[in-house]
Amino acid sequence: MNCPTCTAPLGPGKAVCSYCGGTVDVDFAGQTLDTTQPPAQPRICCACAKAMDALNAGTTDSPFYIDRCPTCLGLFLDTGELESVIERNVTPVYAVDHLALARLTEHNGDQVVRYRKCPVCSKFMNRVNYGQSSGVIADQCRDHGVYLDAGELRRILAWVRAGGRLAAAQKVAAAADATRPPSEISLPFLGDVPQEPRTPLSHLATFLLKLLGGKVE
Repeated sequence: MNCPTCTAPLGPGKAVCSYCGGTVDVDFAGQTLDTTQPPAQPRICCACAKAMDALNAGTTDSPFYIDRCPTCLGLFLDTGELESVIERNVTPVYAVDHLALARLTEHNGDQVVRYRKCPVCSKFMNRVNYGQSSGVIADQCRDHGVYLDAGELRRILAWVRAGGRLAAAQKVAAAADATRPPSEISLPFLGDVPQEPRTPLSHLATFLLKLLGGKVE
């Protein structure tokens, strides 16, 4: 990934650009992220143990709060919020950009395997490869939501824009077809095949078959 400010390359897991000092963050649906509201029960970042800020990524009339750590810029999104963020920021994708997907997934870096506790229930979360092939290993609590390190949300959005979900669905469909017997695989309808007009020779062949007592088809 590149720095959104100066476009300089960013190393895996880097939250701050070493060239311009810019932070890796996402502009949620064009809304600024300078409005903080203290949560009723502050959530503690599972990466650096700092209190997280509740950011309103929506509007005053329709608030949409997301927890972000002011220190490491990690994000915690409640169940369903990640999909809502994707829907707000990505238009429907109908084609796969294989080159872009390859670039996004080939430089994941050597990630340290560590299990973190959910900021809500303090239970250890599962490590999940988002979309099965994005290369973004998120920490997911089945009951409360998902935690993303700095820059991982931007990578997920880029992966979805490049057709990552579509490519994953195509891969699953191809694998399913490979395990099904040929008789169950539906072929595309091609329409009625027009019959070739009979030539005088074909009429002669039919007449000879009748004389010999053969079967006429």
